[in-house]
Amino acid sequence: MEAIDVARMFLRYVWCNHGLPDTIISDRGRQFVSAFYDELCKQLKIDPRFSTGFHPETDGQTENANAVMEQVLRAYTNYRQDDWVSWLPTAQFEANNTVSESTGVSLGWPVTARTPEWVLNRPTA
Repeated sequence: MEAIDVARMFLRYVWCNHGLPDTIISDRGRQFVSAFYDELCKQLKIDPRFSTGFHPETDGQTENANAVMEQVLRAYTNYRQDDWVSWLPTAQFEANNTVSESTGVSLGWPVTARTPEWVLNRPTA
């Protein structure tokens, strides 16, 4: 993935839904340490911060979120694990609505201030 791809994804999935963040924490992948990315952050007044090289645990929240996604996807994918992409929306919904033991809220709560209902949780008539 190139820096321009990151910028497009940011505009499509973050900015249009949530506005501009004050800070973006990322690893030191080449798409995040490019002149283009630096200029994008400068123009948008975003403070780019980077995890320590070869120590991904410095961005623990992302590592925890990735672990949750992996666990959820493992539960849904077939034995060949070639259908995981089709399960991403379900995994995202589940991950966004699982309450964190450390914070006491779900990943989605700070954004929406609500927990979406699963169809199974709806009362029957």
